[in-house]
Amino acid sequence: MAVCERSPGRPAVDQTRSGSEATAATFAAESLAAVVAAGRQAVLENKRAGITMVEWRDGRLVYIPPDEIQLPELPDASPPAGHCTD
Repeated sequence: MAVCERSPGRPAVDQTRSGSEATAATFAAESLAAVVAAGRQAVLENKRAGITMVEWRDGRLVYIPPDEIQLPELPDASPPAGHCTD
């Protein structure tokens, strides 16, 4: 059975992996979470400020009025591959 360590807001890390592997996996998961959070924040700020957003869809620019802007889905909260699940 793997020994897990979990901090609030962070995925569980399998402590049986080598230190550098566990650190790299944790860093990758935290980096992805930060990028997703920043993207959601930017979309929310544009919507609140009434600023039209632009997306690339099917090889074209699409302008999205503020009242049609939808927040992106949050990623699945399950731990990434290689992490323990308790």
